[in-house]
Amino acid sequence: YSITTGVSNTNDGMFSGIIAGASNTINSPSEGSILDGGQSNSITGTNNFIGGGAFNNIEAPAGAPTTTRSNSAIVSGVNNNVNDNNSVIVGGNTNVIEGGSGLSTIVGGSNNDLSGTRSVILGGNGIIGTQDDAVYVPKFIIKDNYIPTSSTDTNGEVGQVSFDTQYMYYRTPTAWSRTPLNLTW
Repeated sequence: YSITTGVSNTNDGMFSGIIAGASNTINSPSEGSILDGGQSNSITGTNNFIGGGAFNNIEAPAGAPTTTRSNSAIVSGVNNNVNDNNSVIVGGNTNVIEGGSGLSTIVGGSNNDLSGTRSVILGGNGIIGTQDDAVYVPKFIIKDNYIPTSSTDTNGEVGQVSFDTQYMYYRTPTAWSRTPLNLTW
């Protein structure tokens, strides 16, 4: 019950499909996986998706049962690898998600490695993300800056950061806090 189209594609999975592309592989004992185009992409595991790109892999780590790597996706990109559950790589090249407990995402960038659970890397180059519940951003830019009117201003979200020419502001659970900027370095 598998579908295979394209050139030199191999589908050994159950209830799985390869739609176009060349030299793509869905390995046994994969089940319920889709590989949509691209070249030389490979899936081993359950309910995974690769959409285009080249040399991308979703697979189980050495020694782990192949059915333990499931519900992950790679959307385009080159030479990206997901070796974890419920994780996604969107574009970029030579990015890796591995060794965490899943639920992680890399968006773009290159040579990034993410092993934290429920964590995200947004772009960048060579970021190694090991912390759980973390967002890694190589350059943090704030646009449409909101400046609080006082410490009791109720606008804003907890954790929000903003600044003006004199102060940096931080929203705590109870109030806004500010610290002066040192303009004479």
